[in-house]
Amino acid sequence: MAAELTVGRPRRAPTGYVMEVLAGAGTMLVLLGLFVFAYTVDPRTQAGYRLIGRFTSVDGLAENSAVWLAGVKIGSVTDIRYDPDTREAVLTFQIDRKVGLPTDSAASIVSASLLGGKYVLISPGGSEEMFKDGDSFEYVQNSVIIENLLERIVSIAEQKAAERNAPAEKNKPADGQPAGALGK
Repeated sequence: MAAELTVGRPRRAPTGYVMEVLAGAGTMLVLLGLFVFAYTVDPRTQAGYRLIGRFTSVDGLAENSAVWLAGVKIGSVTDIRYDPDTREAVLTFQIDRKVGLPTDSAASIVSASLLGGKYVLISPGGSEEMFKDGDSFEYVQNSVIIENLLERIVSIAEQKAAERNAPAEKNKPADGQPAGALGK
């Protein structure tokens, strides 16, 4: 008799179960779309041209750091790698195609603040010839390590303080008595 009851009507899934499956499938499709988008849209394919810079120190600089010219962001650092042959860090910059840079321009790595990150600052040159895709900067200025700079400032301050105290020690009498009319 139990067999007769199940054969007559097909069983339907509860409405809540169907909604959960549809919501899960929709979520998976959205996540798949985001995944495909993230791996097919490459920021390095933006309209622009690549420039190369070779530095002995890029301390504190990271990929995607900004490239600035006259206070305006004109690009970003797209790659940082080490060249074992020259023992230099090789940076690749993506520069906005609308921005023309003379070939005698300089690239410097500067600090945003004492505690902040670093960025690349371009100082434009005066050449009539402009950089083309794949060209390299001839003039670069390496990253300044803030800790070394502060250490140097402290060292100079200590040296100056020692120089100020040295004359006072020379004028002091050997027996510890102050020099003067009542002294020896």
